[in-house]
Amino acid sequence: RPTLVVLDSFEFIADAKQQLYIRHWLRNTRCSALIVSLERQEQIDTHAVYVPTMRADEQQQLIELLLKETENSQIFTEDVRLRISGVAEGVPCALEWIVAQIDLNREPETVLDELKHGEGDAAQRAFNRAFNLPQLGDDGRAVLLALSIFRPSAARPALSRVAGLRGDLRRLDEAVTNLSRLWLIKGEDLSRRLKLEGLTLRLAKAALAKNRGASHFRRRFVEHFRELALRDDWSTDHALREAEKSNVVTAMQLSSDKRDWDTVLELFCATVNFINSFRVWKASIVGAERESEDRLLDKRSTPPLFIEINHRDAEQARRCYEQLPEKLGLAHLDLTRLYLSPPEMLRRDTWKYVVLSVVAFQLGVFAHRCGEKKYPLARKYFKTARVLKESFKDYCGVGITCNNLGVTLAQEKGASAKARKELERAHALFTQEHSRFEHVAQRNLQWHKELADA
Repeated sequence: RPTLVVLDSFEFIADAKQQLYIRHWLRNTRCSALIVSLERQEQIDTHAVYVPTMRADEQQQLIELLLKETENSQIFTEDVRLRISGVAEGVPCALEWIVAQIDLNREPETVLDELKHGEGDAAQRAFNRAFNLPQLGDDGRAVLLALSIFRPSAARPALSRVAGLRGDLRRLDEAVTNLSRLWLIKGEDLSRRLKLEGLTLRLAKAALAKNRGASHFRRRFVEHFRELALRDDWSTDHALREAEKSNVVTAMQLSSDKRDWDTVLELFCATVNFINSFRVWKASIVGAERESEDRLLDKRSTPPLFIEINHRDAEQARRCYEQLPEKLGLAHLDLTRLYLSPPEMLRRDTWKYVVLSVVAFQLGVFAHRCGEKKYPLARKYFKTARVLKESFKDYCGVGITCNNLGVTLAQEKGASAKARKELERAHALFTQEHSRFEHVAQRNLQWHKELADA
């Protein structure tokens, strides 16, 4: 069956690696694709069709339509309309915002003269002027910035909290009214959910990035959706999950950016069967491992160097890891010994066994932390993690597991040949993968030699 894949607003895909995957997919798929982007895409083998800005007559037609929604259409003389076209540079959004600002200000000359100057293109100048207007108010600016974080839309109570309005829906109503007057926000039902789209979203995100309070907006966003995902009705309310699943994944991403591995884990544990949050969680594991590298390569760190994720609340993290097998429908598996061989795993839901490999590894870490009496249990978990990671060809992960297994064996049984074998394998794998953990393995091998000599 003929198929056309449409990728709109391609420039908004911020993750370069994700763009790389999409480009690879486009090169290898047989169906046609239409990519819409405000930016030229050089790295995709496509036939580019440049869409020019609006012609003068098209701009005038749009202005005529826009004037039907204004309150002071009489001030838009023919001369004013021609000047609007010149200032807007053929950009539809800029036209809309300029008309709205003139309608609100009632002084066309003032608005148009101010828009001749400023940073960026016509759309950016029009957006920046609207954003800084006294009529928008601090609440209007806060709501616009907060709304740029939500994906794809925001429920009103959530938006009020993230914007810092403390749940005051009256203030939110007033802010939304001011935004609507400037045509910065649109929607058929602004009384329920609100969202930004296209160029408005792009410029609002840019404004948030420059705002001093950006971290506070993001913190409140994460707090809200963490509480939501941990509520009792989250697992049973299908409508709630469908409406907010993308926002929860965004909260995971923001937590990962802040290196808050505990919140990432909690959100993943709460949503693993409802939301495709695996990609964000897996990327956060990589980030946590890099943080561990930095910590272990500190000159003050002395062997044995044990690789682990730096969880703020180890006990809460342990409970989350213990819950994951059941949430994945794999509670019957005993992670201290593996029932399935790698080929059997790969015929099933592979991603679930990737999660289990991390769960087994982390439970091994927590067992190791409990001291000598738990070393045998830690070894069993690490062996399971190693088998799982080997089956996925996660060689750096295998090296990390071998390192911890070797350290545990040496601490439990002294400088044994088995311990040295695991540490040597870790070193070889880190060298093969060009991992900075190679230095960790070198220091542990030297520690093992000194232990044997003693």
